[in-house]
Amino acid sequence: MGTVPRLSDFHAAGVTAFRRLVLNTRLGQWYWRIAPSVHQSRRHLSPGHVDPPIDPFRLFFVDPDRITRFTGREFPVWKSRWADFGAVMDGDWDQRDYPPIHPSYRGSNISLYLAERFSETRLYRGLTDHFVDGVPWEDIDFVTELVGRVRSTETEVWQGFATAEGIYQYCHKLDRLYRNMRDQGCLSMRELNAREGRLMRFREVMENEILVDVSRTGELLFVTGRHRLSMAKILGLDRVPVAVVVRHPEWIAHDRWIPYTESGLDAGDQSDADSSVGEPLDEPW
Repeated sequence: MGTVPRLSDFHAAGVTAFRRLVLNTRLGQWYWRIAPSVHQSRRHLSPGHVDPPIDPFRLFFVDPDRITRFTGREFPVWKSRWADFGAVMDGDWDQRDYPPIHPSYRGSNISLYLAERFSETRLYRGLTDHFVDGVPWEDIDFVTELVGRVRSTETEVWQGFATAEGIYQYCHKLDRLYRNMRDQGCLSMRELNAREGRLMRFREVMENEILVDVSRTGELLFVTGRHRLSMAKILGLDRVPVAVVVRHPEWIAHDRWIPYTESGLDAGDQSDADSSVGEPLDEPW
């Protein structure tokens, strides 16, 4: 008997066909001129989302050291990041030291990802041990824990990997990422997509940027992109490109709010951000 097709199978097949027929041809240039505007217009029509002239998908340069705390929205917050882009959310989520955990969460040990401060997570400390002190991946605390877990449960525990080999393979990928950031700085996913021919869709590009929420006081609260943000901090980079997911309404109403620029978020020259990070590149996508 054959395997019954699942909806996800049809979706994956459709995405593959889209990459081949659109993103891998000259049509990809037109896609990248149109897709951001289409998605932006849809967000402006969605209840509870930002209105023009705020671009919900705009990128900003910020000092990575400004991002010290996690968003207080329910963990795992990255599950809904695409739907949340451009959302305006009231409440006390921005004042929590630690987010509530969804009861259905069955992933890796929470301490790997969360702590009261970004620099206190086991992931950040492990990356620091490896890249600063030269500790081999096999001796990093969280890596040995993950390897032990997959060997006993054979379930996905980190970045979709369910084998020890997969975990070590991803560790070596982090080595390459670290070298690239050391040599080139922290590039946006838009730039990497264009330079490396990754054939990512607009949604995939945005979901894989370093993402933050903005509190009522303008504090940048971490959402996702922890590996690149960790490396930027370790390398002492002075700026990284970020995208904003959720904004607190009190920040939007704040006296310092300036439409188009969101100057409270921009740690660098705005014209520079427009030309190199904030807009799609004039290269084949």
